[in-house]
Amino acid sequence: MAQFGRQTGDEYIVSQKSDTTNDSDIVGFKQLPQELRDEIYTSVTGDLTVLNIPDVCEGTALSFLTQRLPRCLLLNHQIQQEAALAYLHRTLAIMESVTVPSPSCLLQQIPDSITFKGVRRLEFTRPQGHSAIDVVTAVPTSALGAHDVITRCSGLRELTMNVTAGMLFAENQEPNAPRLKTMEEIDESFKFTRILEHNSLQKIQLICYDADKHAFLLNQFYQDIFTPFTMWFMNEAHTRGRKISFNLRICPSWEYSDPDPELSWDEHGYITSYYWRDIFG
Repeated sequence: MAQFGRQTGDEYIVSQKSDTTNDSDIVGFKQLPQELRDEIYTSVTGDLTVLNIPDVCEGTALSFLTQRLPRCLLLNHQIQQEAALAYLHRTLAIMESVTVPSPSCLLQQIPDSITFKGVRRLEFTRPQGHSAIDVVTAVPTSALGAHDVITRCSGLRELTMNVTAGMLFAENQEPNAPRLKTMEEIDESFKFTRILEHNSLQKIQLICYDADKHAFLLNQFYQDIFTPFTMWFMNEAHTRGRKISFNLRICPSWEYSDPDPELSWDEHGYITSYYWRDIFG
């Protein structure tokens, strides 16, 4: 008995040929059960254990994977759409490492019932600092949005987020009289302490690329404007009985090469900050 397929218009025909085969034995692909079609899709796409969506990507995880489907799954719109969803659900179920621009990249177009049980490492590369979630205009997203993703990752161990130093400053302030927010104001806006509700989380790293601009306003060193925040956050962790490895890394505001002979790093408490040294001077 032989199995073969052929395409007629938008329909892909699956049939089994034997001595007793007649036209009534021919089954259209779209008539197969959805579970069987999904198995066929994922057998073609294979397993993706690491999902890394570049920061320049303005779409969602679904649209990102759709663009990477094999050509054989682009026969028509329905097959492409079903294959992309099957690929996404399979990926979210088995992958261990996820790097995406923002929480909305994962939250959009994915039902609330979908969980990311296999994820152990999660990173958001776009600044987390405002409450709005808008992947189209690349508005920085909040820790609250991050928490919505984190709660779906029951096995999460390591979290990395890009933050902006602007989250520390009060809005609508006078240009020549900047005011730092209280820790209560920061948490009310961005809900960082909600991250501590995740029981399996062991390591948190925050990365900031604009501390130099904001430190200049206060005539302070980079790490000084973040020290009260890091001390407060770790105190909240200890109060909740959480033993979490925490670090805030302050990086240059432009692209740099690491290791760079003139770039050095200094650790102060929970903060790692950069400084430049003149190796020729």
